[in-house]
Amino acid sequence: MSQLLLNRVRTFFQPLNLPRHAPLLVAVSGGPDSLCLLHLLCRWRDAGGPPLHVAHLDHGLRGAESAAEAQFVADTAQAWGVATTAERIDGTRAFATHNVQDAARRTRYATLARVAGQVGASAVALAHHADDQAETVLLHLLRGTGLAGLRGMRPQLPWEEWMQFGERRWQLAVRSSQLGQKDAAETVNCQPLTANWSPPLLRPLLTTTRAEIEAYCAEQGLQPQFDSSNTSTHYTRNRIRLELLPQLQGYNPQIVETLGRLAASSATDFAFMQEQLDQHWPGLAETRNGTLLFWREAWERLHPALQRHAMRRALQLLDGEAELSQAHLENTLHALRQGSTRVELGPRLVVQAWPDRLLICSIALEATSDGRDDLPVPQFHGDDVAVVCPGDTDLGQGWQLRTRTARPASASPPWWVALDADRLEGALHLRRRRPGERFRPAGGAGSRSLQDFFVDQKVPRSYRGGWPILADGRGVVWLAGLRADARCVATDTSPRPLWVGMVREA
Repeated sequence: MSQLLLNRVRTFFQPLNLPRHAPLLVAVSGGPDSLCLLHLLCRWRDAGGPPLHVAHLDHGLRGAESAAEAQFVADTAQAWGVATTAERIDGTRAFATHNVQDAARRTRYATLARVAGQVGASAVALAHHADDQAETVLLHLLRGTGLAGLRGMRPQLPWEEWMQFGERRWQLAVRSSQLGQKDAAETVNCQPLTANWSPPLLRPLLTTTRAEIEAYCAEQGLQPQFDSSNTSTHYTRNRIRLELLPQLQGYNPQIVETLGRLAASSATDFAFMQEQLDQHWPGLAETRNGTLLFWREAWERLHPALQRHAMRRALQLLDGEAELSQAHLENTLHALRQGSTRVELGPRLVVQAWPDRLLICSIALEATSDGRDDLPVPQFHGDDVAVVCPGDTDLGQGWQLRTRTARPASASPPWWVALDADRLEGALHLRRRRPGERFRPAGGAGSRSLQDFFVDQKVPRSYRGGWPILADGRGVVWLAGLRADARCVATDTSPRPLWVGMVREA
């Protein structure tokens, strides 16, 4: 067992080509998993591997027990010739209003990211093993997951993904705690020190079972610490470990290895789907001022499987902390296919469906009038404004109404329209809709109320009252970006076409 695991660890690190002068940061709790990993890495170091540095965080949740573990880790690392950074927080106070396990996990990642920067680590090694992987996959299945969740934990995680757990978004869990003599806010200040410094997160024991780890510890005479909280069935993961997995092993004695293979194959499939999505992304998505939009025409051409991945990517880009169950995702996509104009995506985001786009923004941004300034749709809330013709009329919020007697090179629907100047009655002006107002949409049959037309065009209710309307002395000429009145639309024989466009300055 000793040589088997050592060869397994060496094989894991061989293709990574880590620099031999920079330390490998090892997260050590003192339990059998991390103690086994540290011992293996010390053997590798003594045979020419990289230097090591141990990181230990006492969450302060188990009193004297966790304090004894911290001392054990420090003494062991010193005996094995490994430098150590050991810190403690008052988790009882810091995590009082949070999910304890999630808060502790995020704080660990935050600490690892900061310590990695302080020591200039080439990578960070964690001791997650095959049984942990099986538990993670089952946990995701029970909560409802898709291909992303079936991947479980990955053997390698780039800095850009794992360091987010320690970014500014997780200040609440640590600000009220005491982190040694350091300012707790320093925990979340974990940006790369240089452009070339981006240590990955590594799990070299992910294919090693708990039984193999315990056998190694016994063989090497190691005496790991045991966390008493791991025996509590209060936490779902512990119940999976102590109750569900043993039952599943009655059906399949190799369930741990089976779930590990499922995670590995799901990771490969997920990576392929991301490559496919990457090919569509430039013509599909655009980010603007804290929002993300999908162009409707490109969206409709996507395979439903890619639509799921695209929506998850949008969620990750706008709200990296949010988790979305597969059921919630499927319900969101179903609602959009059924014509919904507004669907909440996770706890903080909303999808607004427009005729030409799907707009994703924060609920807070949607709910405030100031927030609308950042959205890529025009809103008009002032008094009637006379239109300069030809010329430019400023609407505020960066928007302009432009009128030209010749077609501009950049003119394209839906934000440009050609009107017949000879059919206009009186001066043009911009205004909001009026109660009960109707018009005759070009290309349609008969007149429609603006209210019904907005509904048909899937314009969210919150934007209908401020939608800019171009009107003349007779009534509606153009619902900007949507449809012109049939009486005013220019034809190929119109002697004096007037080009009107709604433009937002970059």
